[in-house]
Amino acid sequence: MTTLRLRGTRGFSMIELVVVIAAISVLASIAAPVAMRYEMRAQVAAATEEIQSSESALLASFEDQEAFPKSIDSLEDEGLLAGGLSGSASTLDPWGNAYTMDVTGITARVASAGPDREAGTTDDLVLDVNAKSIARRATLDEMETIHIALRNFESARVVEKLTKLPSRWSSTKAGTGTLELLSTLGFLSDDARFETDAWGHAYEFDGTPSDRVTSPGLSGKGETKETKGGVKGTAKKTKPAKGGKGGKGGKKK
Repeated sequence: MTTLRLRGTRGFSMIELVVVIAAISVLASIAAPVAMRYEMRAQVAAATEEIQSSESALLASFEDQEAFPKSIDSLEDEGLLAGGLSGSASTLDPWGNAYTMDVTGITARVASAGPDREAGTTDDLVLDVNAKSIARRATLDEMETIHIALRNFESARVVEKLTKLPSRWSSTKAGTGTLELLSTLGFLSDDARFETDAWGHAYEFDGTPSDRVTSPGLSGKGETKETKGGVKGTAKKTKPAKGGKGGKGGKKK
């Protein structure tokens, strides 16, 4: 039996194999962190885009209800948000944590815990949505209607010798308020939205012969510090913000 053998051929030596394996390991150690950074940037960009998509929906909801919704999913129920943050599956950020929303007064905060999956750390993605301009416009519109009613009452009071209005706007244990009297006498519609301004503060009234109410929200009483919009990271580690009661309790105009 004849055996053929190629001249000048040989296998890899052990040293050569070790060198090749070492080179591959070095390349992998360099490429892996680079790939992870690119993936992280893509995840942050995706989360930022989803959070930003909620801003216009939240402002539209506040304008309609004079209050922010209690949850992100409520925006979908109102038909204001489709995809992105809406729906049970897509309320998760790219790292598998649920987006959160906390409401304090006329500010809603939408947030992602970020890559470290821990809320309140420096890599959190946060968007503060402030509805001050909407609250101001809605309150001024309500006050205009109220002032017309008060002036009409004052004119009728002089002619028809009606009783003076009390120096309290809404009814309390002390007695019936001006709002209820105006509604009973037909000068103002029986609408709960006239009880408070868009910040949720009761209107203030000094009683007859005054023909004006004042808004604590417009005057800045009890107003929370304003925040600028835009998705950002938190500056330092803090406890997650607690939700508050926002604006009016879901009243439609």
